[in-house]
Amino acid sequence: MILALSTSTPQFGAALMTIQGTVLAEVAFGVGRGNFSGLMPAVDYMVDCCGTPIEEIEAVVVARGPGSFTGLRVGLSAAKGMARGLEIPLIGVSSLAALAFRIPFSDRPVCAVLDSRKGELFYGVYNRPLYRPMTPRQEEDCIRESDLPKVMEEPAVFIGNDYLRQETLIRELLGDRAICAPPALWHPAASAVGGLGLERFLRGETDDLRDLVPVYFRPPDIRPRPAQRVDDKMEGP
Repeated sequence: MILALSTSTPQFGAALMTIQGTVLAEVAFGVGRGNFSGLMPAVDYMVDCCGTPIEEIEAVVVARGPGSFTGLRVGLSAAKGMARGLEIPLIGVSSLAALAFRIPFSDRPVCAVLDSRKGELFYGVYNRPLYRPMTPRQEEDCIRESDLPKVMEEPAVFIGNDYLRQETLIRELLGDRAICAPPALWHPAASAVGGLGLERFLRGETDDLRDLVPVYFRPPDIRPRPAQRVDDKMEGP
């Protein structure tokens, strides 16, 4: 059994899966507000519902980014803590690749996009052939939304994390070149993270706890709080 964690966007979740890839349990939070406090209670709930001792988890798979700065730190910290505590392998996978993994197969390229704010998108393009592993067609990157037609000149299947906004944007930019996945697939499912990680696990590929770090593609947007004057602090009600 493996545990998969997906926290790269405000939509987050966890899944328990067999080594054969069957989903035993999955919890998904579709509307998040940057608060990932429900992650570990969800893991406890799944383990309890499955009636399987947590010691039977053989590996932890986690989305390593790109995505939410806070979410990725939460997910990596939780995954590393469980991997160390249970003395089991840790496996990191691309958040974009996991999103594209939700498309079972396609004779056209699959383009996964994640909102990067500030009018930008994280994007990755993959081959998704039937009965064969998914492979990247190019390096994942962060681009301006308006530049999407420049990097996707051929028809492709698109999937993202915000159907209501991204689907409209993609169709406006690409027109008939855009084949959009069904709305229900437009979120980074933990089971897709697990499915992608399971392929690495079965090949004997794991990551070092010290070396696995989040993938951001751009520096965090962190601003210091305005300094408070000393007389303001001393001022009474």
